[in-house]
This record gives sequence, C-alpha cells and structure tokens, in this order.
Amino acid sequence: MIYTFQRNQISIAVILWYNAKLCIDVTKRTILSAAQKCEICETKEREPNLFNTSIAQRYNIGKLTVTDILNEKKHWLAISRDKESVKKFRGPKWPQLEKALGLWIDNALNTKQNINGNILKTKAAFFAERFFIEDFHQSEGCAPSAESIENDRLALQQFFRSYNPEDIWNGDETGFFWKIEPSRVLARGPISGHKKEKSRVTIFYATNATGTEKIALIFIHKYKTPRAMKNLNYKNLPVYYY
Repeated sequence: MIYTFQRNQISIAVILWYNAKLCIDVTKRTILSAAQKCEICETKEREPNLFNTSIAQRYNIGKLTVTDILNEKKHWLAISRDKESVKKFRGPKWPQLEKALGLWIDNALNTKQNINGNILKTKAAFFAERFFIEDFHQSEGCAPSAESIENDRLALQQFFRSYNPEDIWNGDETGFFWKIEPSRVLARGPISGHKKEKSRVTIFYATNATGTEKIALIFIHKYKTPRAMKNLNYKNLPVYYY
C-alpha cells in the first residue's frame, strides 16, 4: 500500500512537471537595432499614454528593456536612422595574400623562426608581387602616416608660437625594475631558467623646452612607508617620494 502511494505520487509529479514545461512561454532574445530603439522613443513621444507593455509586445521584447531604452532616449533620438543598423564584417582586401601570409607565419613559428615587422612587410610585398597586386602598400598596421605626423608637428609648432620656450614643459614617466637580473650572463655551462623578479618603481620627470628648468624627480614606490625608510624624513630626499 505504501509502495503504491509513492508510485502514484511520483507519476502525478511527473505529469504536473511535464504540463508546466509545456505551458512555459519560451521567448527568444530579440536584438534591436539603433533605428528600432529610435523608433520606440519616437513612438513614446507621439503617444505618451501608450503603455510600455504594449510597446514590448509590438517588438517582442521585455517591459524592462523598453524602460531602459526610454531612459536613454536622448541618446537614441540623436542617432540618425539613416545609419547602417547591422554591423558588417569587412573582410581582407586581398584574401589570397592574407591566406598565403598566414600560412607562411604558421610555418615560420613552427620552425621557431624569429619574425619582426620588417620581415612581415618584406614577405607581404613578395606575395603581392606573386599575385600581381599593383595597389598594395606596406604599412605598420594602425601607425600614422609620415604625412599626418608632419602635419601634426607643424600644427603643434603653430600653437606654441604665442608661448615662450621657457614656459613650455614636457614630462614623461618610466619604469625601473630595480631587482631584475641581466638577461644574459657569462657561464661555462648550461644554466637553468627562473622567473624574473618584476619589482619596479615609477619615475616621472619633466623639463622645459630650453632645458634651463627641471623639476625634481617624482618617485612612486609600491609602498608608501617601506620598512627600510621607516625613520627617514621624506622632505630631505632629493626626489618627491610617493
């Protein structure tokens, strides 16, 4: 009798679970374009009494999604609806060259060859010649062209004409790995490798254009009060310590 009750109970539970699973409304995620989000904001402006639920049903999205879009309506209304709503993947300009260069790089890496930018440019020019590509130009990736650099330099010189060279300052920072060991040493036999010590400090320096004035070095350490400098007056240091 007890066994029959448990079996019936399990059967009822399975049936209820199966029916509940069939009743679940499985909704797929809908991705809206910028133009559609702009349209939602315009619709809400034309019909301010329209419920967000109705808008959500129209676009097959959630009510909270509509609320988030309307909260940023200034952003979406500022976007022109003439812009492309779907992101496109722009393939390579010369697919054959890209494929040949990629195969060559794989083979070079498999044979443990050293590759640098000059080698890649030379090899790319070689493949471009073999594939009769006439409009191929070597480049350094996203590096600016020499013409744009020259234009920026002239514009910068024009901007600084109204300032005295003594009042024009330039600063930069550098890292100093003070505990790292030399990468090459003298040895009579093989030496086992070990992980390099990467403890570093940051140093900032600045000077004016004429070199007549220089600020004291700014020394940025990992610890504000190291144990070795516990009783030291930082004001007496020749650098600004942080």
